[in-house]
Amino acid sequence: LEMGQVVDYFKPSGTTTLVEMIKSSNKHQWSSDGSTWVTPAYFNKHAGGSAKNWPKNNVQGDDRAYLSFWQNGAFDKKNRPSAGCCTDTIPSGSAAWGTTWKMYA
Repeated sequence: LEMGQVVDYFKPSGTTTLVEMIKSSNKHQWSSDGSTWVTPAYFNKHAGGSAKNWPKNNVQGDDRAYLSFWQNGAFDKKNRPSAGCCTDTIPSGSAAWGTTWKMYA
């Protein structure tokens, strides 16, 4: 997932499908390099992301409060997730919904 200058790698955990992961807050693993995978502490409200301060406390050199979220439950007129969160730079700037992102499968 690309959000500005930030690149986060996500993959489904266990036997979870990609579609299930995209719709879920707690069915993903995360990687900073696409090779070494970890299961973050989850924030059980939005799709993707992590619990507050998980990157800051667990990833060297990452001062973000959250990993990237790709959905908050809102959709645009074409039924696409309408908002991403939280920051598009590291060191992190201000965190906010509405940050544009791209996801590649």
